[in-house]
Amino acid sequence: MNPQRPATNSTRQRTLTRTGLFLGVILVILGIWPTLAATPTHTVYLPVTMYNDPPPASIFGVEINRRRVARVESRLSELRPGWVRYNGFLWSEVESDPGEYNWNALQALVEPELRIIAKHTHSIIAVIRGTPDWAQSVPGSACGPIKPENLGNFAAFVRELVVRYSQPPFNISHWEIWNEPDVDPRLVPGTSPYGCWGNLSQPYYGGKYYAEMLEYVYPAIKAANSDAQVVLGGLLLDCDPENPPPGQDCRSGQFLTGVLNNGGGAVFDIAAYHGYAIWLPEETDWDLTQPSWIHRGGGTLGKLDYVRTIMQRYGVSKPIMLNEAALLCFGSEATCTSPHFEVGQANYAIRMYTRARAENLLSAVWYPLNYSTWRYTSLLDADQQPRPAFQTLVFMRERLGSATYAGELAAGTDLEGHEFQAGSTTYQIYWTNDASEAVLHLPPNTQAVYNAVGARQPIGASTLTVGFEPRIIEIRP
Repeated sequence: MNPQRPATNSTRQRTLTRTGLFLGVILVILGIWPTLAATPTHTVYLPVTMYNDPPPASIFGVEINRRRVARVESRLSELRPGWVRYNGFLWSEVESDPGEYNWNALQALVEPELRIIAKHTHSIIAVIRGTPDWAQSVPGSACGPIKPENLGNFAAFVRELVVRYSQPPFNISHWEIWNEPDVDPRLVPGTSPYGCWGNLSQPYYGGKYYAEMLEYVYPAIKAANSDAQVVLGGLLLDCDPENPPPGQDCRSGQFLTGVLNNGGGAVFDIAAYHGYAIWLPEETDWDLTQPSWIHRGGGTLGKLDYVRTIMQRYGVSKPIMLNEAALLCFGSEATCTSPHFEVGQANYAIRMYTRARAENLLSAVWYPLNYSTWRYTSLLDADQQPRPAFQTLVFMRERLGSATYAGELAAGTDLEGHEFQAGSTTYQIYWTNDASEAVLHLPPNTQAVYNAVGARQPIGASTLTVGFEPRIIEIRP
């Protein structure tokens, strides 16, 4: 048996999109795309396919790095995200000696930061990680697994942690157990903030043992706070083990299978994964064309399809978070701080959050809010001033934070469109996934059209031309 996720209209139609985009990537590589990418226009009408699943709360989230919270509080107050991910609580800081808890270690930095975050969001996702020296299964690897004989120690620590920080003023209710555990300890420094429970010598890359750890931790968290939600450590999912690219080792992708094969589906409440896209100057959707996942629909949708497929295979039904995502830049500092890239970030933010909501994800978390030079993904610049993508997130949260997803409007090889309902106001979001353009007939009662940062755009009497840059149509009776 190998049951697959039931195909929706969206899933079937995106097959065409993936094929077209793959050809587009090849044309870009060959240098002949500009010749073929003329901008034909065509009329698209606006049918709505209803989406019947219950809508989640506001999915809009951000991550803030440790030691950066105070300096971005004003921006956090302006944004008011539905979710903030904080990485996090280090077991090694509190219990450096077995059985001796030093909670004072959290008072100088962690507690003040959590107080600030709790003032400006409804939901904190707190990552727990950091194996002390005495409990390390891999010596020198604080990011790695715990010795079997010390799993009880970890569970006892987590129980006390949840008791303390589920209460006001912190009110943490979502606890993520490690960050990207599907990473091999040999590939990262022992002090890495991500990883690293992966083990190539074990079946399913070590996921079995991670599930054994959850069997200790899950009841401890529930005993401390029955309303607490246990989040599976956000999975990196480097590539698809069921369809590996030529010459690429994708065994790390079996980690989730190992978790579920060992009964792990009973000891977490929410699944989580990470999805990044890589920016290129060409106008071709950066996420859908991600090479390792293009066959499933790109980094965001393809990984989600894989996670859902594996969960269904084991009869597991859980909410899913995209709890770390952004648009990466691998160029020079000049390139990655240029208006060209920053406009691309705003463009991608529209696509990422819209698709996450369309797929009924519980949350989508941009990494990070605060300034960071890591692939220049941050929503704020070096002076903590907003980049365009920050304005995009503010605009989307204000207009769509409590909206319901009404359905997919278009999903061909070029045009993509989605509809949301916020009270009596309807929002339609369109963009093309390549350099083409489409001419839309504006719906009756169109009040305004906005660009990716929420600025009003001029519109004609009855039509709107949409290209690679997203457009948001506001319709009110």
